[in-house]
Parts: sequence; C-alpha cells; structure tokens
Amino acid sequence: MRLTVVGAGLAGSEAALTAASFGADVTLIDSKPGVRSPAHMSDFFAELVCSNSLKSDRIDTAQGLLKKELRAMGSHLLAIADKTSVPAGGALAVDRDKFSRQVTDAIVRHPNILIVEKTVRHLDDVMDGDVVIISTGPLTSGSLYESIEQMTGVGGMHFYDAVAPIVDASTLDLKHTFVASRYGKGGDDYINCPMNEDEYSAFREALAEAERAPVRDFDRIYFKDCQPVEVLAERGTDTLRYGPFRPVGLIDPRTGKRPYACLQLRREDEKGTMVSLVGCQTRLTFSEQRRVFAMIPALRNVQILRYGVMHRNSFLNGPSVLSKGFQSRENRRLFFAGQLSGLEGYVEAIASGLMAAITALGVAKSLSCEEIESMIPSAETMMGALAHWVSSSNEETFQPMNANYGLLPLAAELVRIKKKDRPRIRAERSEHALKKTISAIESLLGELPRKSEEREIARDLLTSSYDYYLPLELIANRPTKVRDQSRLLIMRSGNLLEHRLFTDLPSYLSSGDCLVLNDTRVIPARIYGRRDSTGAKLEFLLLRNIEGNTWRTIVKPARRAQKGDRIIFSEDGAECVILDVEPDGARIVEFIYEGDFFTWLERIGEMPTPPYIKEKLEEPER
Repeated sequence: MRLTVVGAGLAGSEAALTAASFGADVTLIDSKPGVRSPAHMSDFFAELVCSNSLKSDRIDTAQGLLKKELRAMGSHLLAIADKTSVPAGGALAVDRDKFSRQVTDAIVRHPNILIVEKTVRHLDDVMDGDVVIISTGPLTSGSLYESIEQMTGVGGMHFYDAVAPIVDASTLDLKHTFVASRYGKGGDDYINCPMNEDEYSAFREALAEAERAPVRDFDRIYFKDCQPVEVLAERGTDTLRYGPFRPVGLIDPRTGKRPYACLQLRREDEKGTMVSLVGCQTRLTFSEQRRVFAMIPALRNVQILRYGVMHRNSFLNGPSVLSKGFQSRENRRLFFAGQLSGLEGYVEAIASGLMAAITALGVAKSLSCEEIESMIPSAETMMGALAHWVSSSNEETFQPMNANYGLLPLAAELVRIKKKDRPRIRAERSEHALKKTISAIESLLGELPRKSEEREIARDLLTSSYDYYLPLELIANRPTKVRDQSRLLIMRSGNLLEHRLFTDLPSYLSSGDCLVLNDTRVIPARIYGRRDSTGAKLEFLLLRNIEGNTWRTIVKPARRAQKGDRIIFSEDGAECVILDVEPDGARIVEFIYEGDFFTWLERIGEMPTPPYIKEKLEEPER
C-alpha cells in the first residue's frame, strides 16, 4: 500500500503515523523547515499555532468524549499529547514545543515514512497514482487552493482567526496574582490576574479604542470561538466579564472575595516559564498590545514573547466536495483532512486525519465500498458525527464545526433522562458503536495501535467500571475499640501486598523517611431539609466551601432541588437558596443562618459514611 500525505500539521501527522502503523509506505510532503507560513514559528511538525489547549478532557463533555474515542482508536497524537501535558484543570493542554518535537521525532523515526521537503503548488504535482490526503491546513492559499477549487468546481470559503499573546512568566507582578482553578477543579493550574471595577473599566475602554493591525481583504468574518478580545470589548461594558474575564468560581485570597473581573494565564510549557493570556486573541498592533495589556495590574511590566496576530483561515464547502470518510466526490483516490475539510479545532483535526487515513487505506487495498464504510465510525460516535457533518450537512449554510453534543442528539424516548445522565448515555452508546468500527478495521487492515492499560484505567471515569462484590463479613461496620489495632495495608514497589496492623507501622520506617500525617477532621457534612414550596424532604452533602456562605453540594433527590428553590433546615430559621446547577449535577447553594456556621452544623448535621455502613455512628469523632 502506498499513500501520499501533503501537509504535516495535526491532521497530516496523524494520517501519516496511522497509515504507516498499518504497514503502508507513506510519503509525507511539507514545506518545513525551508518555508513557513506567517503564522508558524517552529520548524517542527504538528505545530500548535493558536492556544496550547486541546480543550476539555472530562468524559462528561463532548470534547472529552472525542478524546476518549481517539484513545480507543489508538491515536498517535493523543498519546503524545498525554505524555507532554501541562496542568490545565479539567482540560488537556500541552507543552507546545515538546509536543511538536515528539510528533516530529515519531515521524522521522518511523521506517515506513519518507519525508519530502517541498512546496506543493498544484494538485497535479501529487496526483501521480498514489492515494493522496491533502491536509495543508486552514492557511492553504495561492495556486494550490485555486487548483482545489478548479478540481472540485466549488468555490472556497474562509473566516478570520486570531492568536493570543504569550508572555514571560518571570516578568509578572506576582503581588497582583493568585493561583487557582475555577471552583477548585484541577488544582492551582492557572495564574489569575484580578482587577477592580476602575481597573477593568479603563482597560476595556482602551481595548475597544486601540489601533488594530490591517488585514488584507479583511471582512470581519470570525470563527465564533475565536472572537478577538477587542471585538468583545466593543459589544458592551460587561461582555468581557461574562466571557474571558469572568470571575465566577474564583476567590482572591487577599480579599476573601470574588474579583470584579479576572484574566487567567495558562502554562505554555512544562516548567511554566511562558504563559498565555486565556481568551485574549487579538489583532491589535504590537505597540498597542504592549500598552493596553500593561493596564492589567499583574502585567504592568510584562515582557511579551509572542504577540497576538490574526490570519485568514480557508476551508472547503465539505458537503459539496466530500463524501463519507473525507473522500473527494470527484476523485475517489483523493482525500481532504484537518481544518481544510471544514472542521474546527485541534482534536477535530487529529480525528479527521485518523479517519481519512483509514478510509484511504481501504481504497489503496481496493476494498469494496461496503467494507470501507464499515471502517468509518458511525454517527453515534463523536468522530462519526463530525465526519457526517462535513459530508452531509446543508451546503447553503455550511460552516466549520467542532465537537459538541448537538451533533449527537438523543432518541425521543431518552430526552426525558436527567441532564447529568445524558453524557453517560452518549459515552456508552459511543463505546458500543466504536467497538464495531474497531472490529471491522482490525479484520480488514490489522490491529490498531493500542493505548496502554494504565492510561485506559486512568481515563475511565464511568462509575460502573468500579462496581465490585464486597462480602458482608468483610465490612467493618464499627471502628475497633483499640484504635491502633486497625488493619494496615502495605504496598511497596516490586513486592507483594502485605496485611498488617497499625501497630506494625514503626517497623517499616527508617531513619530519614518522610512521614505524612493526616490530621484533618471530618465535619458532619450530611444535613436534611425541606423544600419550602412543597415540604419535600431533601438530603444535602457538603462538598466544598466556595466563599463565605456559598457551598458546593450534592442533593438527593436532585430533581426536587432546582435553581432558585428555598430549603428550610431547622426551627431556628436556618435555610439555603440554590444558586446554580452544575453540569455534573452538583448544586451551588448559599446558607442563611445566625451565629457560627460550624456550630450550627455540629448541632444538626450527621457524619457522612459509606452506603454499606448502615449503623449510625455513636461516637462521631471516631
């Protein structure tokens, strides 16, 4: 099998590695390092031009589901992204230099891939008999783009995309920063730059009025997820505060309160020496970027390492040009992948490269149309839904698309299922459908590159995966009378598990060992109340204090606890109001009471215990 891939971005790199892993002889053509586009800064393949974030990695999000599917399909680039990840809360972000270097290294070292440094100016330059995947990215222009238009008979389309500045972390004024993730999710992964009302107002006005760099043939067509920050500033006083500068879920430890507005900075590299301004894509002139962003207290003396820029992104009208599996309607030996195909987003580009490679291999092996179609993920998967979008949506209204649950509608009988359960149902449906696809691929092409068992375990967030049988006689329903006679499990690398007693602990300690003592105290976090409007009984489990009297909680039954509901807890008038419902079903509540909160909690609350312990604790301190 022979395959030519033009363009070594995310889609092209994934396509080349996927095809080569199935034994195909791959020629990968790219203009780097000799020629780079104005938006590219590196000589390495799979360069991340915009953000270093690959978006959410949570299984209950559409982006997280797409990553789960790609890992199941043995995606090479997702595996490298996992290895080069940097802290980013619930998102998957990478050290962009390490990521590109490792992708390039994997390609260079692969015995089945021949790299050709060349600028392809016309489709005829590569259509010499091999099956060809064009993955030249959204910056495709000039004679190559014109030849694609001529071959397809369909005019191209475009939008403008912007890039956020990257700054030197050592030049930040740390007196005006604090580290945290929203609502404490993900640890201290972001540097936060708070602003008071006067600082924010002055910054927003300067941003809206700042000089902008001219863009050739500029026509104000933006991709919806990459609006320049100055455009948002023009739309109203609070647009930024409800967008990239939103302060929700953040508490400034200096004041103990939520900031009026807050810019977040995200690591660009593993050591955190470079950070990017989250959500601050811009086309301001370089001098104006220095002036305006320096109005943020934490950035007053900051050194900008890479300025924000804007570039034109080209894409094909997928439904007019592509059939199933990213195959050209005009030439069945020609494929298009990546953002050029009409998808938007890093991970979406990777997914298209993988699917295009598998479909192209089917053509190279002269498989039947039915066999090739069996290797394309179905529309019940996020990968398949994206492939379906670029080939089957409305030609008249077609626009670039990224992964979202709108592409995976639920059947009519499932619409009434609780919102928090819908991601699980979609994930289970996807997993079932993808197994059929993988089975077809492995029977027709060979075994997929497999993810490691350890990574699969680490990424599996479905509670059903952790069900196990626990015999009643092995359940400790009450603590031991002599505390140090409790059981102790010893786990040492390379040794069998040992079952001991806590009194044996000193025999395992040596001089110089570090012993970490957990002296935290469990609070009576389970409380019961009644819904004021109906009298329905509700159980609350306090998870975390957000700020002041505001807590993150789990409520049962959740369907009876909706936003705005008032809950009465005791005769002394203590109550709470449900402020918000989180995507995972948690409730954000504000308590109203007199006196000290924890004194009140000690009086009415119960110690939370596992569901298999039925007896009520007589001694809460134990």
